[in-house]
Amino acid sequence: MKFVNSLVLLITLLATLWGCSGDHTATATKAAKQAKTVGKSLTNDKQITSDTLDQGQTATAYDNVNNQYIVVWTHTNQDGSNDIKGQIYKGSGGSLPAPATAVSLDAVGEIIDITTAAGNQTQPKPAFDSNTGKYLVIWSDSRNAGTTLSAGPPAVTAGSIISGQFLSSTGQRLTRAGASGTDVFNISTQNANSYSQTEPDLVYNVSRNIFVAAWLDSTNADTTGTQNITGATCSNSTTINYIPLPTADTNMVRTIEIAPSNGATTNQSDVSRFLTISSIADDIASSTITATWSLQINETKPRLVVAPSGEYFTAWSGKNKTVTLSKPYLKGTPVAPAVTAPCSYGAAGFSSSADDALNKIKIRKDAGFGLFQDFTFGALATYPAVAVDSNANRLLIAWEEQALPATPNVKSIQGQMIDLSNFTNYGSQINISSGTTGDRSSPVVSFDNVNQRFLVAWEDARNSTANISNMDIYAQFIDPQGQLSGANTLVSVAPGNQIAPAVVFGGPLFRQFLVVWKDGRASSNADIFAQLMEFSLMPQLTIIGPDGNAILSGSYNFGLVTVGQSDSANLKLRNDGNASLNIFDHNALTTPYSFTTQFPQQVTIAPGTTFDLSIKFAPAANGSYAGTNFLLDINSDGGNSKLYLSGSGSGAATLQIVTAAVPDGQPNVAYTTTVQGAGGAYPYSWSLSNNPAWLTIDSNGIISGTPPASGTYSFALILTDNNFPTNNSTTKNFTFNVGVISINNSTLPSASTGTVYSQTLTQSGATAPVSWSLASGTLPDGLTLDSTGVISGTPTKPGLFNFTVRLTGANGSATRDLSINSVSSTQNAPPAASGGGGGGGCFIATAAYGSYLDPHVMVLRHFRDNVLLQTELGTAFVGFYYKHSPPVADFIAQHDILRMIMRFALTPLIFAVKYPLLAALLFVIAGIFFIRRKLLVKGQEKMVQVAG
Repeated sequence: MKFVNSLVLLITLLATLWGCSGDHTATATKAAKQAKTVGKSLTNDKQITSDTLDQGQTATAYDNVNNQYIVVWTHTNQDGSNDIKGQIYKGSGGSLPAPATAVSLDAVGEIIDITTAAGNQTQPKPAFDSNTGKYLVIWSDSRNAGTTLSAGPPAVTAGSIISGQFLSSTGQRLTRAGASGTDVFNISTQNANSYSQTEPDLVYNVSRNIFVAAWLDSTNADTTGTQNITGATCSNSTTINYIPLPTADTNMVRTIEIAPSNGATTNQSDVSRFLTISSIADDIASSTITATWSLQINETKPRLVVAPSGEYFTAWSGKNKTVTLSKPYLKGTPVAPAVTAPCSYGAAGFSSSADDALNKIKIRKDAGFGLFQDFTFGALATYPAVAVDSNANRLLIAWEEQALPATPNVKSIQGQMIDLSNFTNYGSQINISSGTTGDRSSPVVSFDNVNQRFLVAWEDARNSTANISNMDIYAQFIDPQGQLSGANTLVSVAPGNQIAPAVVFGGPLFRQFLVVWKDGRASSNADIFAQLMEFSLMPQLTIIGPDGNAILSGSYNFGLVTVGQSDSANLKLRNDGNASLNIFDHNALTTPYSFTTQFPQQVTIAPGTTFDLSIKFAPAANGSYAGTNFLLDINSDGGNSKLYLSGSGSGAATLQIVTAAVPDGQPNVAYTTTVQGAGGAYPYSWSLSNNPAWLTIDSNGIISGTPPASGTYSFALILTDNNFPTNNSTTKNFTFNVGVISINNSTLPSASTGTVYSQTLTQSGATAPVSWSLASGTLPDGLTLDSTGVISGTPTKPGLFNFTVRLTGANGSATRDLSINSVSSTQNAPPAASGGGGGGGCFIATAAYGSYLDPHVMVLRHFRDNVLLQTELGTAFVGFYYKHSPPVADFIAQHDILRMIMRFALTPLIFAVKYPLLAALLFVIAGIFFIRRKLLVKGQEKMVQVAG
């Protein structure tokens, strides 16, 4: 019966454990909010504008004479038209001792009305001339849009034109002559052949003391080439027009130089004009005149950069095609002595082949004498950004890439270094943005010539969802070798969308980048916001969520998890700084949260790398597990990071106290232990009953106090859940010793002959100095017990060895009977049992009666030692029992009803073992009664048959 009961309980336990397994994925909810991270100098983003109308298309420049920035933007008026406005800013209230690190960004003067002309003025770009101390702001201006430039046919009407306005260092409008006053002047030329100019860019060329502007022009320059040609044996010529629409288009990138002294414009260049591959030639054999050109089409987003030599480069996004002209002619017959004759020329034919199927990034170097050198980057590339490292004479070009093979559906930010000494690639292509969730777009770049770092910033959708747009501004530092310095760092992750960034570096006296952008955190309108970024050699700890993005809210929500199941969050600890990050220590997680990967107290993380960390949420009760006690707290030289954990359990389970026992204590020493509950509805409330006055418990289940004296103490622990409408409660009694020396080991594992054996004895209550010794009995041959409580060696002889160990401390001593079963290495070894002190291996009986010293358990132990282990069959049974009974016993010990049932089931067995003669007599009597009853029944059956 005992074996059958144990087997049933074992099956029940296995089924229970199976039912408690499993996992499901919960979605983490994270609310993005502003947080200061590596590189950011301002604790909060700086609001540049606070108008009730929309502001956008911001740009910025640095005044290295007065150590200040100018920010310009497009302002939307009530009637929908646009003007250009600006504002000058200084750091730290304008007081900047060299070198300076700003802790604030403060406006200087009032907002500047750069232009309020009729029509639309958009896309402003500023630059500063350190020689004259003036700003130049240019923009695309539509005030003359719609004006007829040519009656045609076809008629040509004006679009936008590039205009400009000078400003003083204090923001006052200046005329081109330098006097105070408004003086908007045209940068580009608008006529029937060039009718609209947009997308301006502006730089200041220090070496030549001149401004350089670039723009995208709508022009027929590529389509109006003409040339007179004459066949080799022809006496007459003809004119060809090249290159016609639609083989060519009307896009053209142009540049022009602007004198700071008076705004005079010179040296306009058609930067993306077609290039001649082969000059016009006559194939006499076929009587065909041919020519080949390299043609740029779809040009957009021109960007300028100036090299230390004063040479400037223009980049844009576009496609290249090769165009071939073929013009046949019919030769005439010369009349002697003439060697030529009139020819009949056929129609010109143009064929083209696409060199680029998709838009790519182009950058062109003017080598002089009509020669150009081109670079092409990317697969489907747009939105170039360029900056120069004047120390290394290298250029960084960044762009928005839409067709990387690994992520064909996600836009990323890519880059390439170019050595300007010989105009060749320097190193490989750079993957600037990280992650594959959400698009990265619209990059901008500037160079810090103090710390030798580029900063690339862009708009980033990694925090968006399928239904909610959430664009943020991220950035990346890059060293002069083209290596990433640290990881992607956030500039702004405020609510709403942050888009269209611009960036500029200050200088030796103001060593920070100013990043500005259009911000939608106010639901009614868009404003301009800013942040100062500074390269730092410090490490920076960032916690990365399962989606690969930084957890910016400081919290992680596991969502709803079924009680008895679990959900894991695979996180990463990332070093976003530029020096090794050292984690000094971290807290232990509070149940039901736990680490599922090893997390040492000390961890070192190299710059830009990560450490994998997995946290499991396994709710034991229905309800929400959230609050300040559920957190991950990490202390490092890259900052202290706290991640608050939350999640909810769903499902019904019986309320129970799962703590099996509480530890012993010492008199006048602070005592603390934490108890655990399961089931019911969380959160729990805890209380004590019949407890000593010095012992208390708090709301988290932490029992504490300072015992005043030695003795044995007991209390009733009461657990109450949060069930609605009626709370459930359960009670469990505990007993513990204070100042009582005890040996904790109740059993020791079996040993195998010829195999190294080592076990450590543990204790509670003894004070130093502490020593261990063998009080009586013998250890298996080959094993010894040392003074630290370690039993070790290699057993040489099989058998069951009973012994008593003694623990001696400064405050007394204690003994415990133990045993080790040493078996031959060729036999299966049952788990060891103690001969007298540790429960004796009678696991189920000990669980049922609550103590290995209970008289009922002692009866079974003596029966095992004196009867069962003296025979081979009995030894085999004990080995089988020891193998399967411990988990069953643990399960029984946790359930009072099972302990009662097991005591009832064990009573007949204990009675038979304790009183064998009486049991035998009762068995004989029961047998006689059974036989007699059987005979009586058969007699009655015969009588019935006779009567029948």
